Amino acid sequence: IQANYYSPVLKKETEREEVDGVKSDLVRGFPFVDNDVVNFLSTIVGSAVAIYLFSIF
Repeated sequence: IQANYYSPVLKKETEREEVDGVKSDLVRGFPFVDNDVVNFLSTIVGSAVAIYLFSIF
C-alpha cells in the first residue's frame, strides 16, 4: 500500500518521491500513501483496538 520509489540518483529503492531534485519512479503502492499516512492509520487502528479491549474488560 505504501509508495516505494526507485531513485536513479541513489540507484536503489526509497520512500522519497524526489532525491536531489530528481523525481523517482513509482515501483509499487499508491503515490498518496506515504510514511506519514501509514503512521497515522497505524495510530488510529491501534487506538481503536486499545479502546475496544479496555471496554470489554
